[in-house]
Amino acid sequence: MRAPIAQFLAILALCLGLLAPAGVVSAAGGNDNGNGDNAAACQQGGYAQYLGLRDGQVVTFANAGECANFAAHGGTLIARQAALPCLDGGYTNWARQNGTTFGSEADCVAYVGVGGVLAPKVGYTVRTARIIPDTPYPPTDPAWATSFPVSTTYAVLFAVDLCGAVNPASTALELFMPGGFPYIREPLAGPQSGMVTPGGPIACGDQVGQRYWVSLPVAGTAIEQYLITGDWEAKVIDQWGQVVAVTTFTILP
Repeated sequence: MRAPIAQFLAILALCLGLLAPAGVVSAAGGNDNGNGDNAAACQQGGYAQYLGLRDGQVVTFANAGECANFAAHGGTLIARQAALPCLDGGYTNWARQNGTTFGSEADCVAYVGVGGVLAPKVGYTVRTARIIPDTPYPPTDPAWATSFPVSTTYAVLFAVDLCGAVNPASTALELFMPGGFPYIREPLAGPQSGMVTPGGPIACGDQVGQRYWVSLPVAGTAIEQYLITGDWEAKVIDQWGQVVAVTTFTILP
């Protein structure tokens, strides 16, 4: 009766091997068939096409013997091509699909090793400019500033730059008056009050991002009428409600 059981276990091992994520060769120490498959993957220069992980470090192989020995002792071989974006500091440019970033090269390699798909790392910036009446809007050459006299400022303009896999519909700019009191919250996409205008693509290192202009009217509003002057804050809020960028500006008496 042992032969049918052995055949069943062999078939089961084969099926489990077929279920391994693409780019991964899994090894279970003590399984002759598994060791043979891993050894075959390491032969004829194949060792150079794989990486391993050991004690939180990325492992490379100098020859087929090192590769086969690593796999034979339970190591998991990860295709170098799949992990290439993570290497040589490249992990700092990438994130998981949920937006979380990697703490190390090994962290990134482990993620792609189980079939994870990399997304460009997200980034957020916000800065302020002055709107001058009778000038193009959105501006092509903004007058960047951090202080704005209430009596001569038509509006304060915010350039919100999103880099990477950022959903503008779940990102908002929230403005706070002096003393920390909330003034208004504007989503960058979706239902809006007319304060938001898409500004077109921007360069984000080796990526392409998107700029959004948000206008805060001053002239003829409660800000001018009640002289709501002092230090304000503008915060970019992501889809999880976290503050991801902040700038301060001053409305002068």
